[in-house]
Amino acid sequence: MFFLILFLFIGKISGISYSQPNFSFNALWNPNGTTILNETFIGFDLLDFFIDQNNTFYIPNRNTGQILLFSQRNLTKTISINLTNSSTIFVKTNGNIYVDTFYSIYGGISEIKYNMIINPIKRMNLCQQCFDLFVTENDILYCSFTERHQILAKSLINNWNLLLIVAGTGTQGSTSTTLRYPHGIFVENLTSNLYVADCGNDRIQLFQSEKLTAITIVGNGSINITINLNCPTAIILDTSKYLYIADSGNNRIIGQEINGFSCLIGCSNSFGSASNQLNQPLSLSFDNSGNIYVNDRGNNRIQKFNLIRPECFSYITINDPSRLTTDNGGCFLCDATVFNSTTTWVRFIGAGGTQLATTPPLSNRCRTCAAGWYRGSLPAPGMTVNGTVCYVWNSDNCSMPNQISATNCGSFYVFGLVAPQACLRRYCTI
Repeated sequence: MFFLILFLFIGKISGISYSQPNFSFNALWNPNGTTILNETFIGFDLLDFFIDQNNTFYIPNRNTGQILLFSQRNLTKTISINLTNSSTIFVKTNGNIYVDTFYSIYGGISEIKYNMIINPIKRMNLCQQCFDLFVTENDILYCSFTERHQILAKSLINNWNLLLIVAGTGTQGSTSTTLRYPHGIFVENLTSNLYVADCGNDRIQLFQSEKLTAITIVGNGSINITINLNCPTAIILDTSKYLYIADSGNNRIIGQEINGFSCLIGCSNSFGSASNQLNQPLSLSFDNSGNIYVNDRGNNRIQKFNLIRPECFSYITINDPSRLTTDNGGCFLCDATVFNSTTTWVRFIGAGGTQLATTPPLSNRCRTCAAGWYRGSLPAPGMTVNGTVCYVWNSDNCSMPNQISATNCGSFYVFGLVAPQACLRRYCTI
């Protein structure tokens, strides 16, 4: 097998297949996760999964030897290729799947095209298994060879192109040019900067394009004060190039923002199976709404942690018992003078109720002539929906409706309210 130490030409980027959200500077996630897939579907000891921009999940099930596709928790497709102990998977925008087939009849890494034709990638059948792979939009495939302590790459445009050494010397070490049991990798498409979760050295290494000498940007040996890591196994970036790390040995997910690094998920300093705990998290991914999904390996489950919307910590509170649908103290108050055409996010609290009424009140309730109620379904945790507020006027239960928004912040709702179309109309609560 021949290797070259070469640098890759960066072509025009046409788009990416995975979600890379753009968050506000103070983005937060609900620390309590929801199990969306368990061992019944993903099998035992799942090592990797992939989510495309349509929120389709690709699961290489190590027990059944199949690739399972899920959409909204429903199994939509099964690809049977007799996988054995597959470690990693990646999907491109054209639908081509790249998967570890080291222990199968194909060996190395294989490409599965839309017509289900399986093509082993030439020259990628080495004596060691690829732990994690990444394919850029200019068709460069990167593989993290943990046992080789090295990251190799290859152009997919020409099957017979030589392998390229892009990180590591092939000998374990802790210098700026060596790695020790590298795991997850991430490549910036526009720059070809390579990020490596250097598990054995408890650090994240950045290999800038055309460089074989790395900068330690997080963890052991970082020139800046960051955060301690214990065998990081995966890394992803958002649009602003902030890092999100599966800190496997510490059973947590680390995130970066303008003020530095902090724990986002699993911050109890102990492993476990509760909704706010992880056990050896191995990989992570975003969906197109910015929610974080974690391969919680030790618990044989994929956990979803909902992005907490900005309105969940930027709202006004209203505690006004006169808004209750049980209040019949008269008909004289009006929200057209309280709100305007710009959305105001409101959290109802205390004795004044905690959410908008969801059924038509009686006439002349909540101190107004046209009592307002929310017609529609309230959102699931972490989600925002647009809905309609109707007003009860005489026998008409939906007089002069207007549109609002509602967000489920996990333990409470907030409502994006605007002024009603006329006076003597008011938002009523329960």
